[in-house]
Amino acid sequence: MRDNGTVSNPSQPQPQPTAQVTIRRSPRYLRFMGVGAILGLVLALILTMTFEAGLDYTRTQIFGFLALLAVVLFGTLGGIVALVLDRVGSRRASTVEAERVNVHSQQEGDADDAARGTPPTGR
Repeated sequence: MRDNGTVSNPSQPQPQPTAQVTIRRSPRYLRFMGVGAILGLVLALILTMTFEAGLDYTRTQIFGFLALLAVVLFGTLGGIVALVLDRVGSRRASTVEAERVNVHSQQEGDADDAARGTPPTGR
């Protein structure tokens, strides 16, 4: 048997240099704004049903006005809440060392060959 010197064995994972990465949780802004908008719609519906319709506007028009105002207001408030939670979460961020490893196993190669209809090569 010969020693292959600097040639590496392709079946073994090869570690790469490590890097510093920051891990933290981050809120999803669109979801917070969406929940705020839905709460605004519900509030607009409740307020529309609570008050009597005037002579100038129908209930549908009142609901439309209130919904427009409440959706924008509560959607903005949801975004502000997400922003505050993001700032609080950034304080709790931690820095860790990460190592990149390239892994390609024999089974994955055989599965790729089977998907293409190629017989296994016995690597």
